[in-house]
Amino acid sequence: MDFSLTEDQRAIREPARRVAEREVLPRTAAIDRSGVFDRGLYRRMGEIGLTGVAIPEAYEGSRADTLTYGLPFIRQSSQAKVFASDMCMKHVTNAMQVFGGYSYVKGFPIERLYRDAKIHRIWDSTNEIQRAIISRQLLREGIE
Repeated sequence: MDFSLTEDQRAIREPARRVAEREVLPRTAAIDRSGVFDRGLYRRMGEIGLTGVAIPEAYEGSRADTLTYGLPFIRQSSQAKVFASDMCMKHVTNAMQVFGGYSYVKGFPIERLYRDAKIHRIWDSTNEIQRAIISRQLLREGIE
C-alpha cells in the first residue's frame, strides 16, 4: 500500500501551511481573547481554495478529499494531543502528592482524575506513537 501524497494533496498542503504560518498563527492570540474568528481570514482561506476542500468539485468545492484537508495539520494535532495529555498527567500527579493516601481511595475525586488522565495518554494512540508521528512530520517538512 502506497501512503505517499498525491500531486493534488501536495498542491493543497503547501498553500495551507503558508496561510497557517503567515496569517493564522500571528492572529491566534487575538482570536482566542475575543472568541470571534476573523471573517477576513476565512475569506482569504477561501481565495486559495481551503474552505471547500471536502466538497465535490461539481458543487463548487475543490477536488480534494477529507484526508487532504487534514494533511497540513498532522504534526500540530499530534503535538496538541501529547501536550494536553502530558500536562493533565503532570498536574494530577502533583495533586496526588498533595492529597497523599486519600488520592488512592475509590470515589475520591483525585483517584478518578488520575484514571482519566492516564487513559487520555492512551486514547487516539499512545503518546509514544504521537511523538513518532511528530518526528516523522518534522523530518518530512525539513526534506520537502
